[in-house]
Amino acid sequence: MQGLLRRLGILKPKKSETTPPVRSFLSCKISSGQIDCNWKLRDETKKLVSKSYDSTLVLRLKSIATGDSSRGMTAVIETETSIWKEAATINMPTESGKLMLELGYRDADGIFITLEFSLIDLGPIVVPMPQDQDWFAVKEMPGLHQRMYELASKNLSLGGSETFQDLRG
Repeated sequence: MQGLLRRLGILKPKKSETTPPVRSFLSCKISSGQIDCNWKLRDETKKLVSKSYDSTLVLRLKSIATGDSSRGMTAVIETETSIWKEAATINMPTESGKLMLELGYRDADGIFITLEFSLIDLGPIVVPMPQDQDWFAVKEMPGLHQRMYELASKNLSLGGSETFQDLRG
């Protein structure tokens, strides 16, 4: 009789009979330039995404700025997956810095809704230095501008500042 009352919800189940709730999680493991992602979603979340968003989940990986950098978000990788899958692999866009891995979906307006996330710290951002340190400086011959002016005005009577100086003269 107590079993029937428990099933109907009138009598609370004994502590030993309660099942622990399934918790959602997202975990990742870095291996040879790739991130192996594993996740688990609660049944209620799966039902919501299945009913409203065609069972499509999105894994989004983005680099995030550190506290001393104002660069903001610099790289985003999105991979579509399904509520029926619980694992995926993403190629890493960088080998340094901080990354945020998000599992979520897009609503009707295209706004990304995050269900779970994980932060990945790959150490300080390493910016490769250019081989030629003075790559912006123009290396030109002395008198190049004068020579180009003479070639351009060779057969023309342009006047210019030289004529103005002659008139004041």
